[in-house]
Amino acid sequence: MQSQDSETNGDESSTGNIRLDPDIESILSEVQGDISAAFIGMDLESLDPEIAKRTVNELYDAIAKLEEGLEVEDRRTLESELEHPITEIRPEETEPIEEIHTPDEWLSIAEKHLVQSEWQEAKQAFEKYLESEEEDEEAWIKLGHTLLHLRDISGSAKAFYQATRIDYDSKDGWFNLGKVLLKMNRFEDASKALFRASKIDPSDYQIWIELGTAFLKEERYTDAARVMREAVKLNPDSVEALLGMAIALQRAGNTRDAASTYERIVLIDPMQPIAWQELSLLYEKQGKTREAEWARGKLRAIRK
Repeated sequence: MQSQDSETNGDESSTGNIRLDPDIESILSEVQGDISAAFIGMDLESLDPEIAKRTVNELYDAIAKLEEGLEVEDRRTLESELEHPITEIRPEETEPIEEIHTPDEWLSIAEKHLVQSEWQEAKQAFEKYLESEEEDEEAWIKLGHTLLHLRDISGSAKAFYQATRIDYDSKDGWFNLGKVLLKMNRFEDASKALFRASKIDPSDYQIWIELGTAFLKEERYTDAARVMREAVKLNPDSVEALLGMAIALQRAGNTRDAASTYERIVLIDPMQPIAWQELSLLYEKQGKTREAEWARGKLRAIRK
Protein backbone atom coordinates (compact mmCIF):
# COMPACT_ATOMS: atom_id res chain seq x y z
CA MET A 1 0.00 0.00 0.00
CA GLN A 2 2.86 2.35 0.90
CA SER A 3 4.57 1.76 -2.46
CA GLN A 4 1.33 2.64 -4.18
CA ASP A 5 1.07 5.78 -2.07
CA SER A 6 4.64 6.81 -2.89
CA GLU A 7 4.01 6.45 -6.59
CA THR A 8 1.23 9.04 -6.42
CA ASN A 9 2.95 11.74 -4.40
CA GLY A 10 2.88 14.01 -7.45
CA ASP A 11 -0.65 13.09 -8.42
CA GLU A 12 -3.03 15.99 -8.88
CA SER A 13 -5.36 14.39 -6.33
CA SER A 14 -3.06 15.62 -3.57
CA THR A 15 -3.31 19.28 -4.56
CA GLY A 16 -5.90 20.08 -1.90
CA ASN A 17 -8.92 20.17 -4.18
CA ILE A 18 -9.83 16.51 -4.25
CA ARG A 19 -12.71 15.43 -6.41
CA LEU A 20 -14.24 12.16 -5.29
CA ASP A 21 -16.30 9.82 -7.36
CA PRO A 22 -19.70 9.30 -5.76
CA ASP A 23 -18.87 5.63 -4.98
CA ILE A 24 -15.57 6.53 -3.30
CA GLU A 25 -17.21 9.23 -1.22
CA SER A 26 -19.72 6.67 -0.01
CA ILE A 27 -16.97 4.16 0.82
CA LEU A 28 -14.95 6.78 2.68
CA SER A 29 -17.85 7.65 4.93
CA GLU A 30 -18.15 3.97 5.83
CA VAL A 31 -14.49 3.00 6.38
CA GLN A 32 -13.53 6.13 8.32
CA GLY A 33 -9.84 5.66 7.55
CA ASP A 34 -9.64 1.86 7.34
CA ILE A 35 -8.37 1.43 3.77
CA SER A 36 -8.79 -2.34 3.72
CA ALA A 37 -12.48 -1.95 4.40
CA ALA A 38 -12.79 -0.09 1.13
CA PHE A 39 -12.58 -3.38 -0.78
CA ILE A 40 -15.07 -5.37 1.28
CA GLY A 41 -17.77 -6.75 -0.96
CA MET A 42 -15.83 -6.11 -4.16
CA ASP A 43 -15.04 -8.81 -6.70
CA LEU A 44 -11.27 -8.68 -6.23
CA GLU A 45 -10.59 -11.19 -9.01
CA SER A 46 -12.12 -8.95 -11.63
CA LEU A 47 -11.03 -5.67 -10.05
CA ASP A 48 -8.98 -3.61 -12.48
CA PRO A 49 -5.58 -2.75 -10.94
CA GLU A 50 -5.71 0.82 -12.15
CA ILE A 51 -9.15 1.35 -10.62
CA ALA A 52 -7.95 -0.15 -7.33
CA LYS A 53 -4.86 2.03 -7.38
CA ARG A 54 -6.87 5.19 -8.03
CA THR A 55 -9.38 4.27 -5.35
CA VAL A 56 -6.70 3.74 -2.73
CA ASN A 57 -4.82 6.90 -3.66
CA GLU A 58 -7.90 9.07 -3.44
CA LEU A 59 -8.86 7.49 -0.14
CA TYR A 60 -5.41 8.15 1.35
CA ASP A 61 -5.48 11.77 0.24
CA ALA A 62 -8.99 12.27 1.58
CA ILE A 63 -8.09 10.70 4.93
CA ALA A 64 -5.03 12.91 5.19
CA LYS A 65 -7.15 15.95 4.69
CA LEU A 66 -9.67 14.81 7.24
CA GLU A 67 -6.92 14.22 9.80
CA GLU A 68 -5.58 17.73 9.21
CA GLY A 69 -9.03 19.10 9.95
CA LEU A 70 -9.48 20.39 6.40
CA GLU A 71 -12.68 20.11 4.44
CA VAL A 72 -12.64 17.77 1.49
CA GLU A 73 -14.04 19.69 -1.46
CA ASP A 74 -16.61 17.99 -3.62
CA ARG A 75 -16.51 19.83 -6.90
CA ARG A 76 -19.55 18.16 -8.28
CA THR A 77 -22.26 20.72 -8.98
CA LEU A 78 -26.00 20.51 -8.92
CA GLU A 79 -26.04 21.08 -12.64
CA SER A 80 -23.87 18.02 -13.30
CA GLU A 81 -26.21 15.88 -11.23
CA LEU A 82 -29.29 16.94 -13.14
CA GLU A 83 -30.50 15.15 -16.20
CA HIS A 84 -30.69 18.48 -18.06
CA PRO A 85 -28.38 21.45 -17.50
CA ILE A 86 -29.85 24.29 -15.49
CA THR A 87 -29.62 26.59 -18.49
CA GLU A 88 -32.10 24.40 -20.32
CA ILE A 89 -34.68 24.44 -17.56
CA ARG A 90 -37.40 27.03 -18.10
CA PRO A 91 -40.35 27.87 -15.91
CA GLU A 92 -43.53 26.41 -17.25
CA GLU A 93 -45.34 29.00 -19.30
CA THR A 94 -48.96 29.49 -18.39
CA GLU A 95 -51.63 31.60 -19.98
CA PRO A 96 -52.76 34.58 -17.87
CA ILE A 97 -56.06 33.99 -16.14
CA GLU A 98 -58.73 35.93 -18.01
CA GLU A 99 -60.95 38.15 -15.93
CA ILE A 100 -64.57 37.11 -15.88
CA HIS A 101 -67.25 39.77 -15.43
CA THR A 102 -70.89 40.26 -16.29
CA PRO A 103 -71.67 42.58 -19.23
CA ASP A 104 -72.76 45.35 -16.85
CA GLU A 105 -69.50 45.00 -14.95
CA TRP A 106 -67.47 45.24 -18.17
CA LEU A 107 -69.40 48.40 -19.11
CA SER A 108 -68.74 49.92 -15.70
CA ILE A 109 -65.04 49.07 -15.96
CA ALA A 110 -64.86 50.55 -19.47
CA GLU A 111 -66.50 53.81 -18.45
CA LYS A 112 -64.22 54.09 -15.42
CA HIS A 113 -61.14 53.76 -17.63
CA LEU A 114 -62.69 56.22 -20.11
CA VAL A 115 -63.08 58.87 -17.41
CA GLN A 116 -59.46 58.32 -16.35
CA SER A 117 -58.22 58.57 -19.96
CA GLU A 118 -56.91 55.00 -19.82
CA TRP A 119 -57.66 54.37 -23.46
CA GLN A 120 -56.21 50.89 -23.99
CA GLU A 121 -57.94 49.48 -20.89
CA ALA A 122 -61.20 51.19 -21.88
CA LYS A 123 -60.98 49.71 -25.38
CA GLN A 124 -60.51 46.18 -24.05
CA ALA A 125 -63.39 46.51 -21.59
CA PHE A 126 -65.77 47.97 -24.21
CA GLU A 127 -64.91 45.13 -26.58
CA LYS A 128 -65.63 42.56 -23.85
CA TYR A 129 -68.96 44.22 -23.13
CA LEU A 130 -69.94 44.38 -26.81
CA GLU A 131 -69.24 40.68 -27.29
CA SER A 132 -72.57 40.00 -25.60
CA GLU A 133 -74.30 43.40 -25.88
CA GLU A 134 -73.60 44.16 -29.53
CA GLU A 135 -76.82 46.17 -30.00
CA ASP A 136 -75.77 48.94 -27.61
CA GLU A 137 -75.44 51.97 -29.91
CA GLU A 138 -74.03 54.25 -27.21
CA ALA A 139 -71.29 51.76 -26.32
CA TRP A 140 -70.18 51.61 -29.96
CA ILE A 141 -69.94 55.40 -30.04
CA LYS A 142 -67.86 55.42 -26.86
CA LEU A 143 -65.63 52.73 -28.31
CA GLY A 144 -65.24 54.87 -31.44
CA HIS A 145 -64.05 57.86 -29.38
CA THR A 146 -61.69 55.59 -27.44
CA LEU A 147 -60.16 54.28 -30.66
CA LEU A 148 -59.69 57.85 -31.88
CA HIS A 149 -57.56 58.55 -28.82
CA LEU A 150 -55.55 55.43 -29.67
CA ARG A 151 -55.10 56.79 -33.23
CA ASP A 152 -56.97 53.83 -34.70
CA ILE A 153 -58.88 55.89 -37.28
CA SER A 154 -60.12 52.92 -39.29
CA GLY A 155 -61.31 51.07 -36.18
CA SER A 156 -63.05 54.23 -34.99
CA ALA A 157 -64.92 54.58 -38.29
CA LYS A 158 -66.10 50.97 -38.02
CA ALA A 159 -67.36 51.54 -34.48
CA PHE A 160 -69.32 54.68 -35.45
CA TYR A 161 -70.70 52.91 -38.52
CA GLN A 162 -71.86 50.04 -36.31
CA ALA A 163 -73.79 52.56 -34.20
CA THR A 164 -75.63 53.80 -37.32
CA ARG A 165 -76.52 50.22 -38.28
CA ILE A 166 -78.11 49.69 -34.89
CA ASP A 167 -79.96 53.03 -35.01
CA TYR A 168 -80.32 54.66 -38.40
CA ASP A 169 -81.37 57.87 -36.63
CA SER A 170 -78.24 58.03 -34.48
CA LYS A 171 -77.13 61.65 -34.85
CA ASP A 172 -73.92 61.04 -32.90
CA GLY A 173 -73.19 57.96 -34.97
CA TRP A 174 -73.53 59.74 -38.33
CA PHE A 175 -71.86 62.95 -37.14
CA ASN A 176 -68.79 61.22 -35.73
CA LEU A 177 -68.61 58.86 -38.69
CA GLY A 178 -68.58 61.88 -41.01
CA LYS A 179 -65.78 63.59 -39.07
CA VAL A 180 -63.65 60.44 -39.09
CA LEU A 181 -64.22 59.95 -42.82
CA LEU A 182 -62.97 63.52 -43.32
CA LYS A 183 -59.77 62.55 -41.50
CA MET A 184 -59.47 59.59 -43.85
CA ASN A 185 -59.84 61.91 -46.90
CA ARG A 186 -63.03 60.11 -47.92
CA PHE A 187 -64.78 63.39 -48.61
CA GLU A 188 -67.78 62.13 -50.59
CA ASP A 189 -68.63 59.49 -47.96
CA ALA A 190 -68.09 62.09 -45.24
CA SER A 191 -70.54 64.53 -46.83
CA LYS A 192 -73.18 61.78 -47.09
CA ALA A 193 -72.80 60.85 -43.42
CA LEU A 194 -72.88 64.49 -42.29
CA PHE A 195 -75.87 65.26 -44.50
CA ARG A 196 -77.73 62.41 -42.81
CA ALA A 197 -76.78 63.86 -39.40
CA SER A 198 -78.07 67.30 -40.47
CA LYS A 199 -81.43 65.76 -41.38
CA ILE A 200 -81.69 64.12 -37.97
CA ASP A 201 -80.83 67.31 -36.07
CA PRO A 202 -80.84 70.47 -38.21
CA SER A 203 -80.44 72.64 -35.11
CA ASP A 204 -76.84 71.58 -34.46
CA TYR A 205 -74.68 74.24 -36.13
CA GLN A 206 -71.52 72.13 -35.71
CA ILE A 207 -72.96 69.53 -38.08
CA TRP A 208 -73.43 72.23 -40.74
CA ILE A 209 -69.84 73.40 -40.28
CA GLU A 210 -68.48 69.88 -40.77
CA LEU A 211 -70.75 69.33 -43.78
CA GLY A 212 -69.55 72.62 -45.27
CA THR A 213 -65.96 71.52 -44.70
CA ALA A 214 -66.65 68.27 -46.55
CA PHE A 215 -68.14 70.22 -49.48
CA LEU A 216 -65.08 72.50 -49.53
CA LYS A 217 -62.85 69.42 -49.73
CA GLU A 218 -64.96 68.17 -52.64
CA GLU A 219 -64.63 71.64 -54.25
CA ARG A 220 -68.41 72.07 -54.11
CA TYR A 221 -68.03 75.73 -53.17
CA THR A 222 -71.62 76.88 -53.73
CA ASP A 223 -72.96 74.03 -51.60
CA ALA A 224 -70.32 74.75 -48.98
CA ALA A 225 -71.32 78.43 -48.79
CA ARG A 226 -74.98 77.46 -48.49
CA VAL A 227 -74.53 75.04 -45.57
CA MET A 228 -72.03 77.34 -43.83
CA ARG A 229 -74.69 80.04 -43.99
CA GLU A 230 -77.02 77.66 -42.15
CA ALA A 231 -74.40 77.32 -39.42
CA VAL A 232 -74.08 81.12 -39.17
CA LYS A 233 -77.85 81.46 -38.82
CA LEU A 234 -77.74 79.11 -35.84
CA ASN A 235 -74.66 80.74 -34.30
CA PRO A 236 -74.04 84.25 -35.71
CA ASP A 237 -70.85 84.78 -33.68
CA SER A 238 -69.16 81.52 -34.65
CA VAL A 239 -65.84 82.56 -36.19
CA GLU A 240 -65.42 79.00 -37.47
CA ALA A 241 -68.72 79.12 -39.36
CA LEU A 242 -68.09 82.65 -40.69
CA LEU A 243 -64.59 81.74 -41.84
CA GLY A 244 -65.88 78.65 -43.64
CA MET A 245 -68.59 80.70 -45.33
CA ALA A 246 -66.12 83.44 -46.37
CA ILE A 247 -63.70 80.93 -47.89
CA ALA A 248 -66.52 79.16 -49.75
CA LEU A 249 -67.89 82.47 -51.12
CA GLN A 250 -64.42 83.59 -52.18
CA ARG A 251 -63.70 80.33 -54.02
CA ALA A 252 -67.14 80.40 -55.62
CA GLY A 253 -66.24 83.82 -57.07
CA ASN A 254 -68.50 85.93 -54.86
CA THR A 255 -65.75 88.30 -53.72
CA ARG A 256 -68.06 91.06 -52.48
CA ASP A 257 -69.94 88.84 -50.00
CA ALA A 258 -66.67 87.14 -49.07
CA ALA A 259 -65.07 90.50 -48.17
CA SER A 260 -68.04 91.55 -46.05
CA THR A 261 -67.90 88.20 -44.23
CA TYR A 262 -64.18 88.64 -43.49
CA GLU A 263 -64.94 92.15 -42.18
CA ARG A 264 -67.52 90.63 -39.88
CA ILE A 265 -64.95 88.12 -38.62
CA VAL A 266 -62.33 90.75 -37.65
CA LEU A 267 -64.98 92.66 -35.73
CA ILE A 268 -65.64 89.56 -33.62
CA ASP A 269 -61.99 88.46 -33.42
CA PRO A 270 -59.43 91.12 -34.44
CA MET A 271 -56.61 88.59 -34.03
CA GLN A 272 -57.65 86.40 -36.96
CA PRO A 273 -54.66 86.44 -39.37
CA ILE A 274 -56.43 84.55 -42.18
CA ALA A 275 -59.25 87.09 -42.25
CA TRP A 276 -56.85 90.06 -42.48
CA GLN A 277 -54.75 88.36 -45.13
CA GLU A 278 -57.71 87.52 -47.36
CA LEU A 279 -59.20 90.97 -46.80
CA SER A 280 -56.02 92.63 -48.04
CA LEU A 281 -56.09 90.49 -51.20
CA LEU A 282 -59.78 91.16 -51.85
CA TYR A 283 -59.34 94.91 -51.31
CA GLU A 284 -56.51 94.88 -53.85
CA LYS A 285 -58.71 93.13 -56.42
CA GLN A 286 -61.46 95.67 -55.80
CA GLY A 287 -59.01 98.54 -56.27
CA LYS A 288 -59.25 99.60 -52.64
CA THR A 289 -55.55 100.31 -52.16
CA ARG A 290 -55.92 102.23 -48.94
CA GLU A 291 -58.05 99.52 -47.31
CA ALA A 292 -55.66 96.84 -48.55
CA GLU A 293 -52.70 98.60 -46.89
CA TRP A 294 -54.69 98.97 -43.69
CA ALA A 295 -55.46 95.22 -43.66
CA ARG A 296 -51.78 94.38 -44.30
CA GLY A 297 -50.77 96.61 -41.40
CA LYS A 298 -53.13 94.73 -39.10
CA LEU A 299 -51.70 91.44 -40.32
CA ARG A 300 -48.11 92.58 -39.66
CA ALA A 301 -49.04 93.66 -36.15
CA ILE A 302 -50.53 90.24 -35.38
CA ARG A 303 -47.49 88.38 -36.70
CA LYS A 304 -44.95 90.37 -34.67
